[in-house]
Amino acid sequence: MRKPFLGEYRITQSFNDLCCQQSYAQFGLKGHNGIDYGLPCETKLISPISGKITQLADEGDFGYGKYIKIEN
Repeated sequence: MRKPFLGEYRITQSFNDLCCQQSYAQFGLKGHNGIDYGLPCETKLISPISGKITQLADEGDFGYGKYIKIEN
């Protein structure tokens, strides 16, 4: 699967990062269930799959931050 952007940007949190296990336990997870990248504002995103955007949100207060959900 390709990255959802062009270029190289740093990973800010890796998949299954166990550094904050207590934070993820409240969601029934053992660790981080994604890969987070530090992208500059206005970076063009490219969907790695075809589908429909079902949610665009900023839930920083709940630990999710900014994200896009795509239903395929």
